[in-house]
Amino acid sequence: RGSIETALAGRACILLLGLKDVAFLPSITLSYLADLIMRLDRRGGAICLVAPEPQVKVVVTALSLDPFFKSFADFDSARTYAKERSDRNDQQHRLVMLRGPLTGQVFLVDETPLIIGSTAAAGIPLRVPKVALKHAEIRVVDGTCGASELGTTLGTHVGGLRASKTPLANRASIHIGMDIELMYLAPGAAVGP
Repeated sequence: RGSIETALAGRACILLLGLKDVAFLPSITLSYLADLIMRLDRRGGAICLVAPEPQVKVVVTALSLDPFFKSFADFDSARTYAKERSDRNDQQHRLVMLRGPLTGQVFLVDETPLIIGSTAAAGIPLRVPKVALKHAEIRVVDGTCGASELGTTLGTHVGGLRASKTPLANRASIHIGMDIELMYLAPGAAVGP
């Protein structure tokens, strides 16, 4: 578990789990994987079950987890899927946390509002003093990504101005207070400098 967390460290990873000859997964393992897939999905990641035994497939299906995990017969098929998914992620609107508790993490943005807030259910959960439960919203409307402040005292700023359905240009900085900074990346834009 610790080595998986270290390896993923906020990346949009696609984890390939070889399950050949694994007939049983303890409930604590399934619980951990279910939590992990939710965190990975926010960043465009996935968990691929490679060569899962029928018993494992039955349990995953019985727990209604099968929509969250992709199953593959072999590692080559899983690697092909991982490469295609990674390429698709690069063609989406993204936010990268430059400063704050999730520094380095990448989050995908689409038409569904991406809430930044202190609740665990937020798309970008920030358990930081003064960050409101629902602090800011990022969403894509008609192909344009925008940021909106949701009425907090700390504020959400883009280009030094309070955000209110503010369109985001590629590499725009979004500030939440003094300590948190995110950068918007347009589809196809590279993460690096």
